[in-house]
Amino acid sequence: MLRQVNSSQYARLQRWTERKPRLALMGEFSAGKSTLLNFLTGSDLIPTKITATQLPAIWLTKGDNETGYAIGYDGTRTETSASELSAEALGDKALIRLNFQSEVLSDYDIIDTPGISDPNMASNSLALVAMFSNFVVWCTHATQAWRQSERVAWLALPERMRKNSILLVTRTDKLKSESDVAKVRRRLERETDGLFREIVFISTLEAARAKAALDTTEGQVLWETSGGRALVSAIEASLENVQSQRQVALSRYEVSEIESETHSSVAISHQEITNKNNDQYKLSIINLWDNCCEENEPITTNIQIRSTLDLFLAKLDIDIYAQQEVNDLFRPLFAFDFGDSMNPAKVLNQIRCEVGDFSQSAWCNLVPAPEGS
Repeated sequence: MLRQVNSSQYARLQRWTERKPRLALMGEFSAGKSTLLNFLTGSDLIPTKITATQLPAIWLTKGDNETGYAIGYDGTRTETSASELSAEALGDKALIRLNFQSEVLSDYDIIDTPGISDPNMASNSLALVAMFSNFVVWCTHATQAWRQSERVAWLALPERMRKNSILLVTRTDKLKSESDVAKVRRRLERETDGLFREIVFISTLEAARAKAALDTTEGQVLWETSGGRALVSAIEASLENVQSQRQVALSRYEVSEIESETHSSVAISHQEITNKNNDQYKLSIINLWDNCCEENEPITTNIQIRSTLDLFLAKLDIDIYAQQEVNDLFRPLFAFDFGDSMNPAKVLNQIRCEVGDFSQSAWCNLVPAPEGS
């Protein structure tokens, strides 16, 4: 059965389907992410000195100048630029979002994450970045591909990431022979079965040289043997899948000019969502949860709590923001198990605390980015 929305809500959902997908670069420290970023964008955008593990993720989007903003862990938002990127300036930042002129950024945004040095990091910054990403290119060094720490970090991320993500085996030129490459591929296919859409082997430096010489026969050959063509094709396939999945999601809705009283009481406009201070946006999330609880009162069992959670998530895509953007942010908060032995009142109170805490966090400020920014 199709879900009924008014024309304004449908238009907002339609804008969501047209939004550029977001690709996140992830992997352990020294896995070749910086080289890959340079390869994809065609220029050295981010100084090497800011790739240390303690520094924040860098969100790159298409723009005319190398300026943007920084979000602090305390929720503050300040203007910044590429020239100001340094370890000293970024120490208290959760994320940097910058504009850059790059052809590839016309098709998708790139979120470059710091290399992980231990699997526990994935439950923090990588998990937060994943909430804003449609798919991931996970870089792993060919000579020590897919270590246990990488597996732990990847499995800590939302399961939805696995549908379109790519495991990129970097520095394949370090492997001694084609038989070594085949051996590594067989092991990875076995150990990562179901965890990635595709596995690609690449020598990124050779791919970059080939990309600069595609008008020559030698460049065409190197483009093939280096893995450059395979990576570009894999990314294009993931982008197509993302767009297809969005269209399927949109097809579940139809326009009805009858707007329910419940929806109108908690809905806020797109302009209000994108308000710089986001005060109404934050309050609306808490109010929505409270309204869902009131609809299901009295809540005396954990089954009813689950039903309330489902109602809350279902209304988020209509009343607050586009479906995937917010639902994916909140689902990890509700991914805990609770049995009949737990007190429903305490569970409800804990959930409300989680909703309230998130609504005040720096990452909540990132959700209502202005359209086109």
